[in-house]
Amino acid sequence: MIDSLPDSILQATEFSSGEMIFALVCCFVAGAVRGFAGFALSALIMSSLVVILPPIQLLPICFAMETLAGLMMLRSGFKSANFGTVAWLVLGSMIGVPIGAYATVHLPVDVSKMIVLALIILLAVGQLFISVPKLGASRAITIATGLAAGVATGLAHVGGMIIALYVLAQNLTPTASRATLVLFLLGGTLTTGISLFAFDFFNAQALWRSLLLAPAVAIGVIMGSLLFNPTLQRHYRRFCLTLLIGIALTSLVGSLLFRA
Repeated sequence: MIDSLPDSILQATEFSSGEMIFALVCCFVAGAVRGFAGFALSALIMSSLVVILPPIQLLPICFAMETLAGLMMLRSGFKSANFGTVAWLVLGSMIGVPIGAYATVHLPVDVSKMIVLALIILLAVGQLFISVPKLGASRAITIATGLAAGVATGLAHVGGMIIALYVLAQNLTPTASRATLVLFLLGGTLTTGISLFAFDFFNAQALWRSLLLAPAVAIGVIMGSLLFNPTLQRHYRRFCLTLLIGIALTSLVGSLLFRA
């Protein structure tokens, strides 16, 4: 199937046939995880595809895939999400995204790659092994969480991981937690998109890559959503986070060995 693609399309994406297959598989898995866990789409795409593309080129792809997934899961977001909490989180994120994007633009590729992978590993380990104390959802804490998520989004488009930690610290049902994550990720796409355009992340190459990878993400989201069961969410999360840590660690070790 990949070999049948016009050479002009592969040239536009600057993917080899092998890289395209690898990217499609990774995006399908990331979409499936997003469908049943409600987060980690960008983290999985970033941690796996960073071996073939620098973070600065992955940011617009992650943005496009998050927008697609958010629109596909919009109904579940509106049903159970806490709109007030999401609004303050998005406000904080609006401030933080340009800070992270500025850092990404001005850091060397190797350094930004290491920071991205280390950030993903730390956030995943934090969710998997650290018991998060229950916190009050004060406005200051909510905005500060959104700010931190915005910086993480600008750096690696992994702000959803921070929001997931925040959600764990609230007294929310699994369905409400997932819905709040979904709505935040969709709500943050507008502010993230403005920053990405302002820093000139988008170009024809990013558009072609996003168009070719979108079907894999869409199919994954549909399959993952069909598998979602609130009573099993804890097991889903452990599986997703373990998978994420494994991919990020493999990419980090590989990058360090290649750099050496």
